[in-house]
Amino acid sequence: ALLGILGLAGANITYYVTIRESSVATAITIQYTAPLFVMAYEVARGEEQFTNTKLFAAILALVGCLLVVTGFDFSAMHISTLGLLTGIGSIITFSFLTIATRHLLVRYSMWTVTFYSIAFASLFWLLINASRSALMNNLSTNAWLALFVLAMVSVLIPNLLFAAGLRFVVPSRAVITSTLEPVVAIVTASLFIGEKIGIAQVVGAG
Repeated sequence: ALLGILGLAGANITYYVTIRESSVATAITIQYTAPLFVMAYEVARGEEQFTNTKLFAAILALVGCLLVVTGFDFSAMHISTLGLLTGIGSIITFSFLTIATRHLLVRYSMWTVTFYSIAFASLFWLLINASRSALMNNLSTNAWLALFVLAMVSVLIPNLLFAAGLRFVVPSRAVITSTLEPVVAIVTASLFIGEKIGIAQVVGAG
């Protein structure tokens, strides 16, 4: 229940509010400081060994994300007080999502962890949005199909793959690897909607 509500639902809402209160570039940069916090927690608990290589990798990934989302144009880097608070919340919830998933996978299969975490996140949002549920009655068949595809591609499959990966690698490596997300985003945007990729973004992706 905590993984679903605090981890999945929490990481999403804090991230989206941070975007609304700042910019995508700012929100991504803030959230992807999480590898540093995950590493610090795991080292403090004695579950991982601290190495300079891990620290360098985490910092390099963070700098790469910054270059990818800004392309050296930092004019979009602004944030409100609420955005700063939700940004900090996104770091905490994303870190919790990574660490808690790893610990649950010691006792349960990735299918069990994924099913219950998504189920509790869904239940949480149904309760929060109960007053708006009538809006769903007006959706067309195509809209429902689009929502189904979105749920599969952006929620179920990524969470299953993330849980599968966490069975084989420690949390700090998993969360550092997850910083490939903005790289995939800019490449996808370039291929499908024609957005241009600058030299700084290529360097950041590298």
